[in-house]
Amino acid sequence: MKLLYSSKHGGSMKKILVVVFIFVFCVCALFAQETNLLYKEKKTFPPSKEKIISIHLCDIDGLESLTVEEFQKVDTLYFYYQPMGTWNFKEKDLDDDIAAIHITQDDKTIQPQNIIPKYNARNKIFEVITAFPRNEFVLAMPFSFSNELGKSQPLTLPEKFWPDYNVYSQCYTLGAELADEKKYIESFAVLKYFLSNKPEVEGLSFYRLVMQLLKNDVKITINTKQSEFNILKLELMRSLSKENLDKLSAILKETATAQDSFLIYFNHVQTNESNTLKDKLFQLVTESGALLQKYTGEFKLQKLSVFENGHYSDNRFAFYIDLLSRMLCYTDSIHTIDSLYQINTNSIDFFPVQRDRLALLEWLDDFLAGINLLNIIIERGHYVLNDSAMINLESQLTTEKQPYYEIIGAFNALGLNDIDGFEQKISDSFIKCTDEQLLELLEIQYLSYLATKNGISSTVIGAINKGLMYEKEGNLVEAEQQYKKASMLASNYAPPQFYLGRIYHQKDEKYTAEIYFDRASTISPSYISPMKYIIDFLIEDENYEQAFEQVNLALESNPIWFFYYLKANALFHLERYTEAGDALNQAINLNGFDFDQYILLGDIYKGQGNLERARDAYENAGKIDPTNKIFTERMASLKK
Repeated sequence: MKLLYSSKHGGSMKKILVVVFIFVFCVCALFAQETNLLYKEKKTFPPSKEKIISIHLCDIDGLESLTVEEFQKVDTLYFYYQPMGTWNFKEKDLDDDIAAIHITQDDKTIQPQNIIPKYNARNKIFEVITAFPRNEFVLAMPFSFSNELGKSQPLTLPEKFWPDYNVYSQCYTLGAELADEKKYIESFAVLKYFLSNKPEVEGLSFYRLVMQLLKNDVKITINTKQSEFNILKLELMRSLSKENLDKLSAILKETATAQDSFLIYFNHVQTNESNTLKDKLFQLVTESGALLQKYTGEFKLQKLSVFENGHYSDNRFAFYIDLLSRMLCYTDSIHTIDSLYQINTNSIDFFPVQRDRLALLEWLDDFLAGINLLNIIIERGHYVLNDSAMINLESQLTTEKQPYYEIIGAFNALGLNDIDGFEQKISDSFIKCTDEQLLELLEIQYLSYLATKNGISSTVIGAINKGLMYEKEGNLVEAEQQYKKASMLASNYAPPQFYLGRIYHQKDEKYTAEIYFDRASTISPSYISPMKYIIDFLIEDENYEQAFEQVNLALESNPIWFFYYLKANALFHLERYTEAGDALNQAINLNGFDFDQYILLGDIYKGQGNLERARDAYENAGKIDPTNKIFTERMASLKK
């Protein structure tokens, strides 16, 4: 009989079948609440002279209408004995034949505690109430009344009196409702408590219905997951995507959870059908796990092969390496440098130009899938890119536009807990970096290294980071207060001095800003940002001679692309074109992929009157950014 109903149509008929089934059980239980016992046996014929008594469960007053509440309050079970026929009990029977009646349950004998006779109007004993100790019964098991003449048919207490009946009844109702809603796992979780050998469970009138529900929960769950798995296998053959891998991972997780949950059922129900279901589930878990491992490996190779085999001439490789390097460097605070952490995927929003470019090319999801895989590698292998990928990057050093090899190498070193190696690679990154945003991020990483190495207190770092947060929010007053706090706590630590200078620069207090930049440079001569601000100030004021002197000082401690470019710019404005060209060529030797440097080189040649070489320089700029208005204007100026 199919007990589950999953649709409104035909549901009424199925519910009727369930009710009928329960009714049959209840009727049987009702009949089992009365039994008969041979009380006395005559030695003569006919056998109709035998005396038989009827035995019923009752309360202390002999009433059969015993409620659950009344039953739970007493520690005694009462039964009344009533003669069947026209005869009555005799006084002497109380201590003789009636006293000899006892209860047997599962080979255990239970003796009566008390015998209470009931008299009619003629002072005849028409029935006897006998008390038995309740604590000696297993309430859910049948028992018989016995005497020297034999045993009665077994009597069973109504199941409403059994231990936890209400709990089991509610569980059954809830489990059936969940199964009807096709929530089979939830249904099983509720009904699994029926998987017990306790008599108060197995004897319940709805126990068979529960076992049918449990079997259906197990069977439907396994068949459903098998069907989902078969469909997904075909889909994976067509498309090895992260979405499909996530679906496969979910199936594995759900089937493995089901396997653990259903173990209690398989241990309890030992049938050919249950063993087949158990084997089917085991095979499904094994096969889905193996397939996930296989396809995850292929997916990793597919997604990460771009780093091992790509070339900068391929935009996908170039864009991926560029954005990966930026996301690795991204930080908005000074922090402790101690180990390699996973890449914050949300940091991609800090680079909207690069992010939107990938989105336009429909590569963004693929890139993020690769980042997620790299995060798994970072967590398990403690590196960003493997040796093959790093060899590939190293072979293309002359064609990389920014110091990608050095940046990724720095974080690989961090994964090995090589803090000094991290510092060296970050320092090397400064040399050829032409991107101001990336340069700023690299410097925060370097300052974090210095703070870690020099043991700068968490109080100082906390004040600086609060200042950075307020500055980002535009709250310059609070930012200034935090930077001053940090500068007073650590007077020989350069960053607070620089950040104060930056605050005053934003407040158009230029001369005060210069003082703090000078302080920062004096404390840390290799500190790039304050020197760059000072030189920019001097060029902005057209004080090119002093700018030239400052940039030469900067180059002594930091021979990096930015300072060579600023040196060439200062010399150009001083009309010292040959020296400017020499300085710019040094910058180009460090990084030949910056647009502005070729514009400046063209301007230098134009200043020398060498229009042909100026055209060549401008065209080199055009190769980098052909739609840039500065390029088109410069080319147009050569025709005048």
